[in-house]
Amino acid sequence: QEMKPSSAKAKGRNFQNKVRKMIMDHLDINEHDIKTAVMGESGMDIKLSSAGREKFPYAVECKKVEKINIWKCFEQSCENSEDLTPLLIFSKNNSKVLVCFEFKDLLDLLRK
Repeated sequence: QEMKPSSAKAKGRNFQNKVRKMIMDHLDINEHDIKTAVMGESGMDIKLSSAGREKFPYAVECKKVEKINIWKCFEQSCENSEDLTPLLIFSKNNSKVLVCFEFKDLLDLLRK
C-alpha cells in the first residue's frame, strides 16, 4: 500500500535526524555544527559548518525507502556535493543503515 506523502516526509525527516545523531555521537560534533535540511529544501540533507566538515567531510543524501534506485540517489548526492565527498546513506524498515560512495573514496579513507 502507498504511504501518504506526509508520512513519507516524516519517515525521511526521522531518518535524517537519526543519521545526524549517529554522526554527532560518534565524531563528537557540536549540535550547532550539524543540522538537517528542511524537507523539500535542495542541497545536502545534512548541513555542516566548517568545523563539522573537518570531522565529517561528506555531502550526505539520506533515503529511507523500501525500494531504492541506488544510481539515481547517488547521482543526487553528487549534484549537491560542493567540495565534499558524495555519500548516500540509506535504509528501509527493520534494516541496517547502509552507505554508498565511490570505491576510490574508500581507498582514500583507508590511506589516511
